[in-house]
Amino acid sequence: MKFRNKTILLLLLSTSVGISTINIKASITVAAKRRIAVVSRHRMRPTTYKLKRIKSKNTYAYSARLTQKKFRLATYSNKSFNVTHQEKLRVNGKYRIYYFAKNLAKPNVTGWIWRGYLTKTTPGPLSKTALNRLIASSPDLDPNNKILKLNPNVYRQFAKTFDKQYNVGNFAFPGLFFSRPCNHLC
Repeated sequence: MKFRNKTILLLLLSTSVGISTINIKASITVAAKRRIAVVSRHRMRPTTYKLKRIKSKNTYAYSARLTQKKFRLATYSNKSFNVTHQEKLRVNGKYRIYYFAKNLAKPNVTGWIWRGYLTKTTPGPLSKTALNRLIASSPDLDPNNKILKLNPNVYRQFAKTFDKQYNVGNFAFPGLFFSRPCNHLC
């Protein structure tokens, strides 16, 4: 009787192990059949993004075509990224858009991040003190690129300051910076 029980137990164990190995092989082949195709890739104007609060700690930035995990996004949750490229992928028939992002603090931290994890940052309003510092740092009566590439709303808001700092009052019409022609200086 003991021999028969041991034989039955051995047969049950061997079939259950065989079934579990079949299930493992099936799940590996299903994961390996993920099809990824690049639909389009193009360059973007460099834009600063921040990572959204990511609920899952298992989200990553990837290499091109999502072949390799580059870094965990939760590690850089409060950091800013410079986005320069956009890529539209078709993954198993569904379309996804990824951005190529480079960390501003650590330039060697780069990867493709799904756009749902990123949010565009907007620069804060410029104060009068900050504007005066910019004007003081430029050469005398010669505005540098930082001043010439300010948002047009800044020129409207601080038109009198620009006119006073650059002695525009008696030599040109008021609001010269706001209505300046946008030629090669833009």
